[in-house]
Amino acid sequence: MKSFVERLHCLVERLHCLVERLHTFVKRLCAFVERLHTFVERLYAFVERLHTFVERLHTFVERLHTFVERLAHLVKYIHLFFLLVCKNFVIIFK
Repeated sequence: MKSFVERLHCLVERLHCLVERLHTFVKRLCAFVERLHTFVERLYAFVERLHTFVERLHTFVERLHTFVERLAHLVKYIHLFFLLVCKNFVIIFK
């Protein structure tokens, strides 16, 4: 039968192994958290650039919309002008 000191020694050895494994786990966890932090920083930078791009795209689309509206008005007035001119030609040549 093992003495109290021997059992205590075995317990301390097991505890030491457990602490070493816990230390290894914490080191790996820290490395993972550092990589995760780097990933989140890069993701944040990407989202900022994407947000800037979307804002610029939105501005471009607004300007394009304004241009198309003005172009539609211009086409409408040109169409009315040609209708008026054609109507006058029909009246003149009758």
